[in-house]
Amino acid sequence: MNVKEPIPAVPLPPGMTARKWQREAMSAICSTKSRRALVSAATGTGKGSLIAAFAVRVFHLNKRLLFLVHRDELIDDVMARAKAAYPGIDAGKVKGPFNQYDRQIVFASVQTLRGRRLTDLEHFDYVVTDEAHHAIAPSYLAIYQHVESVNPKWRHIGFTATPFRYGGFGKTAGLGKAFDQLVYEYPLAKAIEDGALAPLRGVAVETHLDLAGVDPDNVDRLVKIVDTPSRNQIVAEKYLELAAGKQAICFSVTIEHAAHLAQAFVKAGVNAEVVWGTDPNRAEKIARYKEGKTRVLCNCELLTEGFDAPQTEAVILVRPTGSIGLYSQMVGRVTRLHPGKTEGLVIDFVGNAAKYPLVRLSDLTTPEDPSTGEGREIGTFEKVEELLSPPVAIGAEHASVDLFARPNSTFYGYARGANSHELAPHTATIRASGVAMLRIDLTNESTELSGLMGIMRRGDVLVVSHIGHLSDSMDGVNLVMQEMVARGIELRLARLPCPAKEEPKRTTDVNDADISPRWEVAINLMIEGKTDAQISKHLGIDGATLWRWKKKDEFRAALQSERGRRRKGAAT
Repeated sequence: MNVKEPIPAVPLPPGMTARKWQREAMSAICSTKSRRALVSAATGTGKGSLIAAFAVRVFHLNKRLLFLVHRDELIDDVMARAKAAYPGIDAGKVKGPFNQYDRQIVFASVQTLRGRRLTDLEHFDYVVTDEAHHAIAPSYLAIYQHVESVNPKWRHIGFTATPFRYGGFGKTAGLGKAFDQLVYEYPLAKAIEDGALAPLRGVAVETHLDLAGVDPDNVDRLVKIVDTPSRNQIVAEKYLELAAGKQAICFSVTIEHAAHLAQAFVKAGVNAEVVWGTDPNRAEKIARYKEGKTRVLCNCELLTEGFDAPQTEAVILVRPTGSIGLYSQMVGRVTRLHPGKTEGLVIDFVGNAAKYPLVRLSDLTTPEDPSTGEGREIGTFEKVEELLSPPVAIGAEHASVDLFARPNSTFYGYARGANSHELAPHTATIRASGVAMLRIDLTNESTELSGLMGIMRRGDVLVVSHIGHLSDSMDGVNLVMQEMVARGIELRLARLPCPAKEEPKRTTDVNDADISPRWEVAINLMIEGKTDAQISKHLGIDGATLWRWKKKDEFRAALQSERGRRRKGAAT
């Protein structure tokens, strides 16, 4: 969906200056032919000022703009920024008793624009979406559809620090429904290099956690393991050892967990409070933190998007996550510059930064391009015992961790086919090439490929035996390959041997890589912590069949071999 005319340039209002990256981003926005453009800029780099400058430009062009935020409490803040940038701007809001639809620039939240309030919206030339990784949610899409029904020539500009969808474990969602192209990005590493953000330092604290077999969606069970008096005490003690006196934000699994952590901090002599979404005293607590009266503010996912406290010098991670987006937002609370602040400290108690390859800050510098189709959530938990640090005694040593470290390349294999017999030579060839992991789809859908792409990092290699396994169509193949190029993933082709005249003989030697592809899928899902019911449903088999498989010596040997392979790869 392209347009022919660029957005004309207008001068910035008096007193408003722009950084180099903001000028470049504005130029990219205004020159693109895409009707739905996305801008990615690391948290704390001045994204809000860029948005305000764009609003001013639209105002000068005598066009109408709808500015969308994801929470009501953010409306007044962004509206105040725009008015501060240009006091004469004609701005209004749709919030509570205010229904200022007739203003040239209208600020509103997605929650507000429902029912009649949505239908009352008139002609808009532009829609700006802040925190645009939310933009493919049904509530957002309904607004975009309404705006387009009134003005088919509307244009959509999105701004986000995390240009990929996140918000639910095991889900993949592309931003292509809302945006055509990522027109500009200002990544974390570049911002730090430019001095726009504080340097980052990571410390990994090794603690003993036994989360084997825990369903990551089962928060109640997860918190019983993570939220213990001894662990909470260690968190408080390590804060005093590593960041005494620094203002810090602590992220927990649940609100109750946050409360217990706050109690541990207070017991250790640290002025700490807990805050949650419906807390009637939330504003006062946040104000005390920003004033420096509170040292540590404990929460559960509340203080991520839209929370600005530049004086924060440390983030304390006491909750595991497989979402690169959520990890980015949590770390982003400590990257902003502030007088006297020399660095941002990340204290990780659950192995997010050091052990789990999907949530390294190095990956945050290479976001997926939604123009390639699937700007995806990287949100599946591998088996939790592999997510976290190796078991050691609680309160063990801590060690520095390079948050930007890039490990050596890992080779992954993928195959897709209608049945096990058809795929046997393909899987054998791919495994013979020395891949660390092989994923197989036995349906027309590429769900396993999506999951595999989700865990791969820049520099990794995807091995296939036939290019057609990537997609049924050439367009689909091109989209996959474009995504791989954008993310720095290499594609290699493993040549099949000449077809054998006889059916290959079955063997129980797992090193021969001649086990059933359906077993391969089942083993991968088991290692990822899926339940028997989930595995059976995925494969279209009954529970009794899976039970019989698990009793076979060759199946158990293959499972043990794959576990060992992954542990070895993780150690490497």
